[in-house]
Amino acid sequence: MEPIPNKEPENKVCYIPHQAVINEQHLTTKLRVVFDSSAKTTNGKSLNDNLLIGPPLQNEIRDVTLRWRRHRVVLVGDIRQMYRRIQLDEHDRDFLRILWRSSPDQEIKHYRLTTVTYGTSCAPYLAIKTLRQLAEDERGNFEDQIIDTVLLDFYIDDLLTGEYTAERVVELKNELTRLLQRGGFTLHK
Repeated sequence: MEPIPNKEPENKVCYIPHQAVINEQHLTTKLRVVFDSSAKTTNGKSLNDNLLIGPPLQNEIRDVTLRWRRHRVVLVGDIRQMYRRIQLDEHDRDFLRILWRSSPDQEIKHYRLTTVTYGTSCAPYLAIKTLRQLAEDERGNFEDQIIDTVLLDFYIDDLLTGEYTAERVVELKNELTRLLQRGGFTLHK
């Protein structure tokens, strides 16, 4: 998130309603902000109504889990805050504006979101396309098995894979971690 620049945008802008959701059960993130990109604006359309969502790219969960069950030793993980690691083009940021203040006694400020935002209809496509593009871009730097694992064994940001021995799983995890770090992603769990 960044403050709105002083100069007026050349394009149209969109402000997204949002609210805080508190979950005391979560150990790490008790508060998260939820954005409503489906809220209708004054013209009767929402931001999501105007976004191109792209084709479905996610692997079939059935295929991922069936492949995963074949392994003797399994590896499960996910990409930490995947959407927040993917930067938006500067020209698109004015469509993701919000009003924000940290406390009720502060002045309301205008911001714009700078990363792929959960709740926008194009977010799954952008996230999966980014992950797949990273794998393809790194094809010459990693073994085919590592690239294929990224392309076939992720369901959006969740990894379900494995190997025949614990030693091979450790090697696989290390290589996947190295590849994902090149794209600014962190594999965890």
